[in-house]
Amino acid sequence: MTTSRICSTSKCRTQLPPEAEYKHKTCQKCRELDRIRKQKKRAEEKTLKRSREESEDEDVPAGLYTRYPNAETLFKDLRAAIKHDHTEFGGEFTLPPDPMITDKERARMMISDVWKATGCQRLGSSVLGQASHRDSRSKR
Repeated sequence: MTTSRICSTSKCRTQLPPEAEYKHKTCQKCRELDRIRKQKKRAEEKTLKRSREESEDEDVPAGLYTRYPNAETLFKDLRAAIKHDHTEFGGEFTLPPDPMITDKERARMMISDVWKATGCQRLGSSVLGQASHRDSRSKR
């Protein structure tokens, strides 16, 4: 008795040969598409796993930020990047600890320095204004 079989992929209605002639439940086209999809998925998972391992090894991936010896050299390069319409910039430098300055004051000073270097004050001042407004509400 030969029964008519249909590909088991939900949107495919391809007729399959009898089970004695064709052991698979999906048609050749669906099997090929599934094979390619699974290969891509495995490659993406491998890339993701590799990037996670690399990021665990280092705090910052190599090449993401340029390390500057001080603020002056960083801001000099930032000003140059802004002049050349270069919108991506990544840089870092270490500030020596100062017990007389709180973290909040240090952040405000840094924002101010970035504004001076880039000339981008409007967006930052509104964001900073919102942050200080929230701080004043929480002290009540």
